[in-house]
Amino acid sequence: HSETLAAFGYQSADSLEVNLELAEKTVNFGDSQTINCTISNPEANSHKILLDYVIYHQKANGKLTPKVFKWKEFELAAGASIELTKQHAFVAISTRKYYDGEHFCALQVNGKELTQQSFKLNK
Repeated sequence: HSETLAAFGYQSADSLEVNLELAEKTVNFGDSQTINCTISNPEANSHKILLDYVIYHQKANGKLTPKVFKWKEFELAAGASIELTKQHAFVAISTRKYYDGEHFCALQVNGKELTQQSFKLNK
């Protein structure tokens, strides 16, 4: 909720430059996807960042459902950039069943999804 985030100092992320790269175009069940991102702040002021990533999981009916995962909170100085890497494992868990097919990974900055890429999961 943008008003709630603003109350905690998280302003709009529209001016930030956000790049997402996935290491694997295809991930086998039991393996991990490496998520790389670069965030740049071209503004003259620092920017408080709440970074999440979203995995859109394939369901049995062919629809995609999003699951948001927390990544990092930090302050990005004026004119600065940061590079981050995260591993997301696709392993058996009791609360989710995985299905073959196209999935998506998206970056969400200060509550707003800014970029996404697809990958295939093989079960």
